[in-house]
Amino acid sequence: KPVRLKALPVLDLISHVLMLSTLLLLSAYMVYDPAPREVWLLVISVSLISAYGQLYNQVRDYEADQAAGLHNTASLLGKSGTQRLGYAMLVIALGCLLASILSGAFPLWLGGVLLVVVPLVRRVVRGRDMRGDASEDPLADGQVQFLLAANLVLVAWLGVVLVS
Repeated sequence: KPVRLKALPVLDLISHVLMLSTLLLLSAYMVYDPAPREVWLLVISVSLISAYGQLYNQVRDYEADQAAGLHNTASLLGKSGTQRLGYAMLVIALGCLLASILSGAFPLWLGGVLLVVVPLVRRVVRGRDMRGDASEDPLADGQVQFLLAANLVLVAWLGVVLVS
């Protein structure tokens, strides 16, 4: 194939983040408000979480990609360097998410919903990553749980908005 984004280091990560998170969130938000002021921290958070997901996948597929001769970001940084970069992105993403919450991007009552939801989702899908594969990564367990909790909180918020 003449152009394969998956085979271009750094560009594989940028294209994944733009096409599968950042541009989707911005376009959906900008339909209602063309000036995303307080949402930028949330956009950064979602983008970095997406980047972590892509790096996680590259670490998981590292040996197979190396055997296939695929040159991606993980082949440039090495397996442990890619894993460390993914964790760093996740920490920054969580910091941006917390800052967006504190800046008022979300109603504070959603914290109560989160307190109810977290113990419930902690019982779901233990020892599996997003694809359902067993993983040695200590954060893999939380991938499904995090997305499930986030979606349940957002559904609760949508429900309250629709009712009111």
